[in-house]
Amino acid sequence: MGKILTYRVTLTAPLLLTAPGGDPNSADTHRFISGSAIRGALASEYLRQYPKNDPAIDDEFRKLFLSGDVRFLNAYPNPQCDGISHDICLFPAPGSLKIEKGILAKVFDLASKDHEEVYRNSTSNLPRQLKKLPGEFVFLSGPTVFHYTPATAVRLHNQRDRKAGRPVKGNIFSYISLQPGERFIGNILIEDDKYLAQLSGLVPSLKYLGRSRRTEYGGGINVEILAEQEDGKWREVESIDTVTDIDNEQLVITLLSDYIVNDETGQSTIEGFITELNDNG
Repeated sequence: MGKILTYRVTLTAPLLLTAPGGDPNSADTHRFISGSAIRGALASEYLRQYPKNDPAIDDEFRKLFLSGDVRFLNAYPNPQCDGISHDICLFPAPGSLKIEKGILAKVFDLASKDHEEVYRNSTSNLPRQLKKLPGEFVFLSGPTVFHYTPATAVRLHNQRDRKAGRPVKGNIFSYISLQPGERFIGNILIEDDKYLAQLSGLVPSLKYLGRSRRTEYGGGINVEILAEQEDGKWREVESIDTVTDIDNEQLVITLLSDYIVNDETGQSTIEGFITELNDNG
């Protein structure tokens, strides 16, 4: 029987986890901590504590980090509201959640069966101008939607000439990083119980994440194991009504991480997702 190891990361310095795309002269960060970043940091820490001549052929290293027997899920925001600590993890906002332009008091769900209410104002009978929910992550509690985006900051840098020891004129780039104080909760799925104790001892020893961590980014994190998640009390980040009246026969799935499936020819295909659902249903 597999185990789940739940942990919390608290940033004590800016963190840059480069997201794909954007300007080639800049770097923007993910607003969460990817499972691959956690796996890479833990693998480095493991090798620091237990040096290997060739980690790729070491059985224990392969079992922990290469075989897939241990899966490192993304760590999502665990914000503190008005200084009140809680252990509730937010998840990526479903793409179906929208707000009406200029009105933040209500959230509409495009997955709702009540299409008339979603798309047309019942009072004015005019079409609603819907746009994306402001928060990138949400917590759903009955009719209330809490949404949140971790704080970031932009820093400008000059490219430096290493030989001359001075900035190169005209070459300026920007880094967007997560800010100290932000918290994230993640899970590690462990197929073999014997590795639970080892990972439980390894996770709290993490001190660094992200790129440029020996300068001003990723210079410090605190990691703690959450033995069990207690029911936390929320204070509303923003309380808004929603019309998420989903029919009992309707299934709505929100992906919490990237999904890839290949068809019989080896090509990535979205249709394979439906096939997998049917096969596992």
